[in-house]
Amino acid sequence: MKSYINSLADYHDAPVAWEYMLTCPQEHIDSQMRHLTRPYKRTETPDRVERGDVVVLALESEKEKFNRPSVYVTVGGGIFDRELEEQLLGRGIGECFEGGVEGAAVKVTVQKASRTVFPEPDDEMAAAYAREHEEFSACTTVESYRQQVEKNYQEEKRREAFFGVMSSLAEYVLTHSDWEFDEEELHSIEDWMWGEMERGLTEIGKSLEQMTAEELRGYFGAETVEGIRKEIRNQAEWQIATALWLAHENGLDASKLSLEELEGAGREFLEQYVQEHLKFR
Repeated sequence: MKSYINSLADYHDAPVAWEYMLTCPQEHIDSQMRHLTRPYKRTETPDRVERGDVVVLALESEKEKFNRPSVYVTVGGGIFDRELEEQLLGRGIGECFEGGVEGAAVKVTVQKASRTVFPEPDDEMAAAYAREHEEFSACTTVESYRQQVEKNYQEEKRREAFFGVMSSLAEYVLTHSDWEFDEEELHSIEDWMWGEMERGLTEIGKSLEQMTAEELRGYFGAETVEGIRKEIRNQAEWQIATALWLAHENGLDASKLSLEELEGAGREFLEQYVQEHLKFR
């Protein structure tokens, strides 16, 4: 490679969090318990509206959104209007009241309401779920299912912490070092990335010339072709910088190797460093 390092930041100096909590939130456990009870759920008609109920409302107001003969609203979901939904709590079926939203008066009639009720999970439900889900195949009771849920959560958080710290350390080095990029090497990577992008668009029947600014932003995070070129150049620089850094840490002479050869340089040194310093509570 003709690109080289002017000065290299030390990943040991990167300010990262090393300690993470592994306590599984009760909210997560409750949501996972629903997997057991979902096949056994039932729908009831409540006397009073509570959070989570689905209500049918008749609305009268000068505001168009709140002037409807019939609208379905999930109370507390915030999808229709959070301010109005809060005013529905505790209302009776058939009750009519004067509410207020966005500074305007609204006449509200609670026409209907339904509530989804989940039973308490039991061992039979846990065993039935386990028979259909290999990940929980060893679970025969609610308690063993709960323990597996907590174990899965903790394993996922460990993975997130590990790869999150790895990414942060790499980003620190790549953004705090000084690189001398060879234009020929950059252009070679840019041309390859550009060709791959155009081939990908062709496969889905699109082309840059036909795409709107909104489509460009959705696909590439940039609204113009020039913006896409700039992003591709940034990616090319990042790729070369990563290869040079890994070569240095692995004791390789980057000037005698191609980018393709350097891309095989391992990150074992970084993985070991992270594993030694990560702490979980």
